[in-house]
Amino acid sequence: MKDVVFLKLNQNNFYEAYNDDAYVVAYIMKYKLVLFGKDYVKVGFPSELLSEVISYLKRNKISFFISDEPKLSCNFGKYNQYQRFLKKDIAIDKTYNVNSKKYYGTFSIIYEYEHVIFNFIIGKNINHDAEIVKKVYDNEVNSIVTLNSGIKFKIIRKNMEYK
Repeated sequence: MKDVVFLKLNQNNFYEAYNDDAYVVAYIMKYKLVLFGKDYVKVGFPSELLSEVISYLKRNKISFFISDEPKLSCNFGKYNQYQRFLKKDIAIDKTYNVNSKKYYGTFSIIYEYEHVIFNFIIGKNINHDAEIVKKVYDNEVNSIVTLNSGIKFKIIRKNMEYK
């Protein structure tokens, strides 16, 4: 589909968009673009933020398709503003490049306003290049950390390496 933001849910419960679609989402949501491979970019956000992203896409009349929720998808046809929001001058964060060093290990967090502990095994139920992985690695246990999306969480436990 041309000029339609395609959002795909990954195994870590994060939605991702790639290349041109990533530029559009990063621009309207003020998210970081991440280098993926040598020449590709992606942007991701927790599934809990899907309704907020949909709201921004609709407000800006940007057509979108959600892989696991096609009924939520929207096509603005000739009124689609995809090209207007395709800004390729956004900085790309190369910190998480999947071709460089990788994070390994496990960690547990609690999201703000939730009372459930989420346990992660890097490479199994979360990708080593996810923003949250670097944030946990860079902060101490019991720290309150904020993702680029504004979501806050507390680090409960971590056993991580970067090599």
